[in-house]
Amino acid sequence: MFSFLRFLVFVAICVVGIGVYRGWFSFSKPQPEAQGGKVDISVTFDKGKANADLKRVEEKLGQKAQQLEDRTGAK
Repeated sequence: MFSFLRFLVFVAICVVGIGVYRGWFSFSKPQPEAQGGKVDISVTFDKGKANADLKRVEEKLGQKAQQLEDRTGAK
């Protein structure tokens, strides 16, 4: 069970890392207020960029599947 949990954490870290690299997520911090020493961090998810990347991956996988089908002659 612990191994599965560790795997899920690893996958989540990878998704967030790729998302930050591809511009799906952005983090921002407004100016700190003078009182209380509190810091607010805002996370924004760009659904449009993520969907565009997903469509591009689907198209490439479709092309690769078609090439493999053409090579093997499978229908």
